[in-house]
Amino acid sequence: MTNRYTVHFYGSYLLYAVSLFLACLMVLQSNRVREIQVELRELRQWTSLVCGDRKESSADSSRCGVDEDDYTLVKWALGLSRLGEGLQVSGEKVTVVTEGTYFIYSQVLYKDTTWTMGHVIKKRLRGMETILMKCIQSMPSNITVAQNTCFTAGVHYLEPGSTLELSIPRKSAGLVLKPQSTFLGMFRI
Repeated sequence: MTNRYTVHFYGSYLLYAVSLFLACLMVLQSNRVREIQVELRELRQWTSLVCGDRKESSADSSRCGVDEDDYTLVKWALGLSRLGEGLQVSGEKVTVVTEGTYFIYSQVLYKDTTWTMGHVIKKRLRGMETILMKCIQSMPSNITVAQNTCFTAGVHYLEPGSTLELSIPRKSAGLVLKPQSTFLGMFRI
């Protein structure tokens, strides 16, 4: 009879250990599911930034079905800083005269209730377009508080003749165009 209780006693510990092990596996699986959900949400935000909320309507539509004219370009005015001879500003474009490695930074203040807003810094050189940087920001749904900035910066080598522009992949984007809130800057390092 003692053997019977001993087996039962050890069996209870074994059952407890297996239950604890399974509970740990469930917690790990739950954490991984949350990580995947976060990754999926970020992927959807990037897709929304690049593609908007549209779906492809035909087999020959462009990437994501995006209308290439559905974007906003910001027209730049010279600030208080010195431009020097290495860069030229003309409307929406900054043209590089002096090649080199540049620190590029930008910020846009959005006033919009679209789920996500963002901007893209593009470089054009000899007909080739390259995306240098992207910035994405979640937006509040209440228009009275729907203001958020999106800041990005990076170091890039720029060849002479390169033109840079900042575009927002929405034509009717709500922006605050004040020098202290929406800007693009760069300097050679």
